[in-house]
Amino acid sequence: MKRAHNPRLLTRFAVGSLVAFVAIGAALSVVVSGQLRHRQEQAAQYHAEFVVNSILLFELRGRTW
Repeated sequence: MKRAHNPRLLTRFAVGSLVAFVAIGAALSVVVSGQLRHRQEQAAQYHAEFVVNSILLFELRGRTW
């Protein structure tokens, strides 16, 4: 039995799949960039705390290092 192919249906499917793929990719990009930004901010905060604590310890110990 020979099946008739509908080019419009195939085109719709291809375009719909492409749109879904792009939408999912964009959503993942937003989520991942948000997570990266949060981790960078957290790392910067930890670094700032480390620097401040190091300076305070240096001052409190009377600059004996």
